[in-house]
Order: sequence, then C-alpha cells, then structure tokens
Amino acid sequence: MSKQKINTDAGRLIDEAIGSLSETNQKICNKLRELIHKAVPDVIEDWKWGTNFNCNGMLCGIWGFQKHATLTFFQGRLLKDRYNLLETGTGSKNNRNMKFSNYDDINEEIIIEYLIEAADNNRKGIKSEIKDVEIPDFFQKALIEAGCLDLFQSTNYTNRKEYVLWLEGAKQMETRERRLEQAIHQILKGIKFGEKI
Repeated sequence: MSKQKINTDAGRLIDEAIGSLSETNQKICNKLRELIHKAVPDVIEDWKWGTNFNCNGMLCGIWGFQKHATLTFFQGRLLKDRYNLLETGTGSKNNRNMKFSNYDDINEEIIIEYLIEAADNNRKGIKSEIKDVEIPDFFQKALIEAGCLDLFQSTNYTNRKEYVLWLEGAKQMETRERRLEQAIHQILKGIKFGEKI
C-alpha cells in the first residue's frame, strides 16, 4: 500500500457526500462504491479532494454532479479501454472518467473488469509518465493577460493542480471570477496554493 496517510474519517465523509446528492446520483454512487469493493476487496476508502479509493496508491474516485455521476480512474490513461467508455478528465492528463446519467447505465461486469485492471496496474507499480496539469482555457487566458503563465508553469505539479481544482470547483460564475482574481494575485506574488497571505 502507498505510504500516504489515509483519512480515518473517510467512510463517514463518503457517506455524507453521497447522501447530499440527488436520489438518482445517490443510487449510482452507492452501486459504484459497492462494485469497487467487490472488484478490489483490499481497497481502502479515503478522502482526498473528495471520495477516492486506494489500492497501492490512489485508484479511483466517485463524484456526483448535477446531471450525472462519474467513476474516475486516476491512472486511467493506462487502461486498455476495450469498450471505449473512458473520457478524458480535467485537472490531470492521466485521469479517465466513466459517466452515468441513469442507474441502468451501470454494466457491472464491464466496470469490474476496468477496476481489476486499474488495481493490477497499481499493484505492479505501473505509473503514467505524464504528470502535468491541464490548464483550463479561462485560466490560461487570465495567466497570459497577467503575464504570469511561465511563472505559474514553473511551480510544482501539486501547486498547479490545487489551483486548477479550486477554480474548476466553483459552482457559480461569480465565485469562479472571484477565485480567478485571487489566484492571479497570489501567483504574481509567488504565493503557493493554500499558503497564508
């Protein structure tokens, strides 16, 4: 197993996160959670940027959105994707997602096949060589206009990822604009994400 610290409150946090979703997404996410445990019996529930599951490192996560739920594979670009179900995720070139709008979209056998392959890759220590953050267009434009794109790209991977996730996590346009302004201000001052100003 990975040496990272596992959140001991993860099960409760996952229960609460799923409980806050629409009835359809609750049903989808609960089923996906069940399938993850069925496919990878030694998986450990964790909470890092939200719901995720560990097996020799971060394996996958489940997320509920307004009109769909996703199963995200953190090293998804390494999966064979025999059934062409994976979509490129945001925030990392390695992530791949399966989207579910209806409970009936869940094909247990296929999902278990993908989960077993992902867990086997983790157990073998197979990692993607790409470790980069995809900067959303609106953020990249603001960085260019402020003259700090190179400065931002010279910071470490985790810092870039945290800023992108924070900006993309804004539900309202007004919130995103406020966060964007704050991010540019902090980047220009050399302040890493989460550092006290």
